[in-house]
Amino acid sequence: MVVRALATTDETVAREQLDAMLGGSRYAARALEQLDVALAGGDPEYSGLVVVGPAGETVAGLLLYGAVAGAAGVVRVHWLAGSSPDACVTLIRCLRASLPDARLLLCELADDEAFDAARAALAAAGFRREGRVPDFFADGVGLDLMVARPPA
Repeated sequence: MVVRALATTDETVAREQLDAMLGGSRYAARALEQLDVALAGGDPEYSGLVVVGPAGETVAGLLLYGAVAGAAGVVRVHWLAGSSPDACVTLIRCLRASLPDARLLLCELADDEAFDAARAALAAAGFRREGRVPDFFADGVGLDLMVARPPA
C-alpha cells in the first residue's frame, strides 16, 4: 500500500469512504464539510492522506487531520476511514512518521459503532484513551479522547 496526500481527484472515492463509515448518521454532514475544506487546500487545520491499493488507482483509506490552532506541535485526527483495518493502521502510522516533531496527536471519537474500526486502528498505532465525556453526542453516546505522544 502507498500513502499519499489527498488530491482533488480523490473527492468521489473519499466521499464514498466516509459514506461507508458514517452511512447518513448524525456525523456525516460534519465529515463531508471537513473533507471539502481539506480538498480546497490552504487551511492548516484540514489536510488529508489517502492509502492507495495495490493497483494504484483505488483509494483504500482516508485520513483527515490538521494542526490545532494556537497549540504548537499538536495535531488532530478528524476522520479515519478505510476499506480494511490494515489501510487505517497504515494511514495512522504514516501520519505519525511524517510528524517527528509533533508533541501530541489527538482524536475525538464518538462511542458509536461507526467508529469501532477507527478506534481499533488508532489503538494499534499507539493511541490511548485519555479521556471520556459521557452523553456528549446523545444519551448513552459519549466522546472518547484518544491521544498519542512521541516515545519518551
